[in-house]
Amino acid sequence: MRRANLAVVFILMTVLSVFSVVASENGEDRNAEILTKEQQNRLLALLPDLSALELELVRSPNFYVTDNLHDYINGAADIFFQYDFENLIAVEYKQGEVELTLDIYNMGTLLNAFGIYSAERSPSYTFTPIGVQGSISEYGLNFLQGSYYVKLSAFGPEETVKSLLPRFAEAVSARIGRIDSFPTELQLFLDNRKIANSEKFVRKNPLGYEFLGPTFLASYQLGETESLLAITPSQDENETQRKLEALKTSFQKGDDKIRSIYVAGSHGIEIDSHYRGKMYVLPVHRYLLILRKPGETALTFLADHVSYLRTKDKQLFQNEQ
Repeated sequence: MRRANLAVVFILMTVLSVFSVVASENGEDRNAEILTKEQQNRLLALLPDLSALELELVRSPNFYVTDNLHDYINGAADIFFQYDFENLIAVEYKQGEVELTLDIYNMGTLLNAFGIYSAERSPSYTFTPIGVQGSISEYGLNFLQGSYYVKLSAFGPEETVKSLLPRFAEAVSARIGRIDSFPTELQLFLDNRKIANSEKFVRKNPLGYEFLGPTFLASYQLGETESLLAITPSQDENETQRKLEALKTSFQKGDDKIRSIYVAGSHGIEIDSHYRGKMYVLPVHRYLLILRKPGETALTFLADHVSYLRTKDKQLFQNEQ
């Protein structure tokens, strides 16, 4: 009887072993179908040294592309697609009672990586100088560096989590290597009265208008009013005028009031909409400025910004002129 029981155990262990190998091979095949070996190795090279951080790998890394990102983050994948998401490596670690997840999103370019980073940050967050910039929450730390958007989350004893997250983030940042600055286009915004860390990059359907994409946004404190400034770049002045006319036409269909304005040498329009409120729209060379919720000092602010933008555009993009 004992020999029979041992035989059953042996057979069961053999079957489980074979199943484990097959599952592992299938996983590797699946990853091979998703990314090439070179692409996988490029992402794997960004993972930190486990021994230095006293971390234990819970399971092999998983890779994701556009075809299967929904499987990992469900509906949140849609906003990543708006910024031309390329691929992702997701890894789970453990250190004692702490469980930690690392997600490294390859967005292809710094501008796209900033776009998704800015979509998920708020000026009210706590920021840290990891990568270009990092933002900290109670159980998470996200940062931007190069074409990568890195997200770390951890669960466990609070003090351990607070100590581990920054060290882990810095280790990943060191693996990525070169630290760029924010996208050059953010320098188109005047610093005076700008709300820190309010800048955003919206690639598709900014302010609800497809023809305005892509657009850069920033919030300003104009008196007691928090106003939103959008700067929409164009190829040339003709395209800027077409966008202005398209925006004007979209408001002429209703009972909204539109009047002409003249600010610092630019002919624009003021829109007073029943549903969208008041906004000023000004074309400045190859940029369209849209100021929503303008405060008492809005026209003075716009005049300053128009003058600044004319000078700054030549400095930043003189090779494109």
